[in-house]
Amino acid sequence: MAKFTRRKRDLSGMKDPPSCGRKPTHGAGSKEIQKRYSDLRTKQGQRLAAITKGLRDDLGGEAQLSTAQRILIGNIKSKLIVIYQISDWADKQPEIVNKVTGELLPALGRGFLAYTDSISRDLAALQKFSSSPKKLNLGDYVKLKEVKSK
Repeated sequence: MAKFTRRKRDLSGMKDPPSCGRKPTHGAGSKEIQKRYSDLRTKQGQRLAAITKGLRDDLGGEAQLSTAQRILIGNIKSKLIVIYQISDWADKQPEIVNKVTGELLPALGRGFLAYTDSISRDLAALQKFSSSPKKLNLGDYVKLKEVKSK
């Protein structure tokens, strides 16, 4: 029977394998954006913290939250960052509707609508845990929290 031996190769000159996907150097996943929204000294951080605090308070406070509720609030927080980033970008664009085709800019199409719809579903799921009989609507909820913060 033949004996198999592996050849030893010198791997010191090889490059590192390519990374999967692009590095999050821009957009909602970048470190700069994440820092901006987690820093309570910035407007973005204060706004996001106020919303998440309001959600926690609506559900009875931090001590009353279940693991599922904490996960949903974390998901809502990350989705709001993406929505705020898209909104900020859209505000800087000269036109948000293409004059020739009459369609929204690609960033405002499927992705933006999917995120807002997902937040609405998350808020509805959180509402099931809440003791208040009032149903949550994303627009009404944000307006209510902005009025309370003023």
